Amino acid sequence: MVPETARGSLRQIIDYEVERLLPFPKEEIYYDYLTYEASGEERRLGIVIFGLPRRVVDEHLEVLAHAQIRPQMVTVSSSAVVSASAFCGPLSEGPSVLVVPEDGEVELNFIEKRRLVASHLCSLARLQREGEWTDLLAQMVARNLPGASLEEVPIFSWGTNGLLPPAVGVQHDLHRLAAARFATDDGEPLLPAALPALGAALQAVGEDVVGINLLPMDKRARREKRLSPLTLVLTGLILMLGVTWAMGVVMREWSILNNLDQQIKALTPEVNQVQAQEEEAARLQERIAVLDETTQKRVVPLLKNLSELIPTDVYLTSFRYRDGAVELSGVAAPSRPASDLVGLLEGSPCLHNAAPKAPFTKTAQGETFTLGAQVDPCE
Repeated sequence: MVPETARGSLRQIIDYEVERLLPFPKEEIYYDYLTYEASGEERRLGIVIFGLPRRVVDEHLEVLAHAQIRPQMVTVSSSAVVSASAFCGPLSEGPSVLVVPEDGEVELNFIEKRRLVASHLCSLARLQREGEWTDLLAQMVARNLPGASLEEVPIFSWGTNGLLPPAVGVQHDLHRLAAARFATDDGEPLLPAALPALGAALQAVGEDVVGINLLPMDKRARREKRLSPLTLVLTGLILMLGVTWAMGVVMREWSILNNLDQQIKALTPEVNQVQAQEEEAARLQERIAVLDETTQKRVVPLLKNLSELIPTDVYLTSFRYRDGAVELSGVAAPSRPASDLVGLLEGSPCLHNAAPKAPFTKTAQGETFTLGAQVDPCE
């Protein structure tokens, strides 16, 4: 077990610890590893290391080399069995056990979350007694699948009927599941050695859940991809179709852009006119804002003051305010001289420099006047 934070340096850790964990010098073995997330509050990684003596592997590689065969991978039976079982469909996310007898021994593979977490070899003769088999299996489950019990863990078996005490049901018989998945036309039954062979083949084509490859990178055969004449012809046709399609897209886009350009040119005068109107409206809006402010500060208080100041027998016909000055025009009753208004306006707190703007004129309705004055801020 290692902390989750060590995930990025697992290869260096394993290279350093492999001689302590395996009973062989590092230079004498080919090895690979699997990781799985261990249960518990602390996030830790479980590591399963697989190794084979280089001498044994190199002997087989030499035989294959004489036959001009260079393998792409070397795996172990436990990894291959798990890949084949997962492909056949019985494995779930929960814990399970795979039992596969081979050459007088029994291989016990412990699976959790479809990941191989441990693998053990036991003597077949030792396990053929029901009591020892059950006790050993219970101990193995408790040690390799923490938190699980033998009664809860499904046990999948390949070719153990008649060899080991417990009988295996159809749903847990890997031989029947694999035969249903890999049905043959001639009806020949699958041999006991077929399951790991199928698993190794699935790993070779990438249909694996384990991914063990003990062969170093420099010894693996490279995948050579040769193109057949039919493939070349189809590739050429696809390229031609692609070029034709791309040219069609470009032509359509060019036509659309040309039409848009013509429409833009046709709309440009109208757009310019609208923009000019918007600018004029903005300028007028600014003036209105200024006038509103001036009206609130000077004109409204001035009108209020004049309404209180001017006598009731004097009538205003016009009121003009501009740039801080006001001009008043109107008619005074025959009984009141219009010149008296100058003194009244001078007495206003909102005005100063009151004076006639035009001569007074007497009419039948009274004396007309036009007076001007400077406006002062007032409340």
